[in-house]
Amino acid sequence: MVKRLKILFLIDVSGSDRFNFELSRYLEKHYDVESYYICMVPRNIDFLVENGVKRDHIFTAFHLFQKRVKYPDINYLKECEEKYDFRVWDAWNITVTRQNSRYSIPRKKILTWFTYLCRAYENIFDSVKFDAFVLLAAASFSTYVLYKIAMKKDLEIIDLVTSRIPDRFAINNNFEDLWPELVKEYKSIKKKGLNDNELTKVNEYIYNYLNKPKRPDTATVKTVYNKEFFNQVFDIFLHPFRKPGLFDYLGSYWSSFIFKIKGKFLIFSRYFDKPNYRRKYIYIPLHCQPETTTSIYGKWHENQIHMIEVLSKAAPVGYTIYVKEHGYLFSNRPFYFYKEIKKLPNVKLLSPYEDSFDLIKNSSMIATITGSTGWEALFFKKPVLTFGNVFYNVYDNVYNVKDFSKLPLVIHLKLNEKIKDENLIKFMGAMFRASYPGYVNLPGDCGEISLKKENIALISKGVMDYLEKINLVP
Repeated sequence: MVKRLKILFLIDVSGSDRFNFELSRYLEKHYDVESYYICMVPRNIDFLVENGVKRDHIFTAFHLFQKRVKYPDINYLKECEEKYDFRVWDAWNITVTRQNSRYSIPRKKILTWFTYLCRAYENIFDSVKFDAFVLLAAASFSTYVLYKIAMKKDLEIIDLVTSRIPDRFAINNNFEDLWPELVKEYKSIKKKGLNDNELTKVNEYIYNYLNKPKRPDTATVKTVYNKEFFNQVFDIFLHPFRKPGLFDYLGSYWSSFIFKIKGKFLIFSRYFDKPNYRRKYIYIPLHCQPETTTSIYGKWHENQIHMIEVLSKAAPVGYTIYVKEHGYLFSNRPFYFYKEIKKLPNVKLLSPYEDSFDLIKNSSMIATITGSTGWEALFFKKPVLTFGNVFYNVYDNVYNVKDFSKLPLVIHLKLNEKIKDENLIKFMGAMFRASYPGYVNLPGDCGEISLKKENIALISKGVMDYLEKINLVP
């Protein structure tokens, strides 16, 4: 008898709830799958029940609304840290940087939340023997702890991520953006090579990319004003004091307005320099912060000012460092951030409107924490330094910085490195092998393209193909 897979789906906020629900429904209908759900806010329950989910298939972990745990259990949290390989204050840093008011939350309350969540998660995993855990865009302390506990409970983690190849997705299983299939396939290809069909496909993709570079699927945001959007707006006005409520959203829109005014000032005040492509330079694209790419994948080096200062000291004389501001909400940074960068004599601060691909093509090297620019640079045979965990760290010509004291020598060696075309061909072959057709993105960020039935079907097939690869299904 074929075993029926029990899969737990994360039902969070920001649109991942709708995406994961549609994915679960399709898997149940077309494959031998039984779906369970873990909800992070109360309205998730209403959503699931209204769509016919049985209550005994719904689990909850509402740390903001719970009254069961009144005091933190420090000894218990110490045990959890060791057992599940996380640190409380590291996890909290993921969330606290997203909203300044969180810095004033009392230590006791934070530790009480962690105590509650760890107990809730352990009870959930002890109540049902799940085979896999599916999630999309997890970026909070509560989901981080859930992820870490699920890993130690021997669930197969299905963390859906964009592959950077258009309309293809990959699967991560470690919260470090180090895709297991990519690592495996890249090693295999370096030993055995690609077949003729794969070579043709990869060479065609590289040729098209070089002639018309394209940003990753998640690089643009497109809002759709549909029925779901207006239902959410109506719900906010109906419950103005619920968290997040009316005043939170009004404050968010006011902040956006102020940021736009500030951004216009920065542009027209000539705060930014213009690039001189005749110079030799190292290109650093700034990250949008707070963001998963820095707070989770690059957490030990998320202070971008410090990273730029270190590179400024390590760069050879004769080289300039071009630091390009991020285009998304760049003006929410404090003025001192830019002032600190502009103090450095060999550093130039560039506008977010400068062309990133021109900067890559004319550069001598790229340095980034975990940005997509590092991946894009591979196509133009540029050496890349990274300061965090990112999938393309496995590529031969990418150097992941661990020791700042070695940077001067590393930069010298990388600037004189000859990069072979065959390296990119092998790596891109592994990228195709380790990815699956389907568009992965939050519905609200892509005009709900990710919710289309044909797309959900592709992702479902990709998930099942992956589970077959790792022998979880026959």
